[in-house]
Amino acid sequence: MRIHIATTRPVGEKCKEWAKACGAELVSPEECEVYISILSSEILRPDFLAKHRAYNFHPAILPEYGGSPVYTMVLINKEKESGVTLHEMDEGIDTGATIKIETFPLTENDTAETVREKSEELIYKMFQRWFFPIIDNTYRRVYRKKELDILKDLTPVVKALTLEGKEPAYWINSKGEKVFVKYQ
Repeated sequence: MRIHIATTRPVGEKCKEWAKACGAELVSPEECEVYISILSSEILRPDFLAKHRAYNFHPAILPEYGGSPVYTMVLINKEKESGVTLHEMDEGIDTGATIKIETFPLTENDTAETVREKSEELIYKMFQRWFFPIIDNTYRRVYRKKELDILKDLTPVVKALTLEGKEPAYWINSKGEKVFVKYQ
């Protein structure tokens, strides 16, 4: 498996060395089959994502703390914990499907620097635990309650299928009958 690990931090270089020691073939992004981002700010093009599996080790809990000033924001918001999110990469920024979130406690003595250190330590441990499931594509993604809440709200579907002269949205009851739902 040809892998590209994009990084701008020493922890990413440490992950590269570990991967090489495990026999990974590290190549350029153009040559890779699997792309792994470790604290990299590269934004991948849709055509690249269509051809490659791509993953990101994000240094905070998603979706609450996307973007880059996460070490600062968890402290400003007086959070009790922070963490690392491993997720699939999609066309958005820090929006792909979550694979795993691991957390660590924050203390009253933490600074943005200590939060970064804790995050990077956890990234390295998670990289080691998740490297082979990612490469082998054998991981199972995590579904969050928020995703279920979004699925429960059928309003957009019902509205989109409410059109005079057309069959509206429906569900099938236990008797096999269609029960129609129209937006009113």
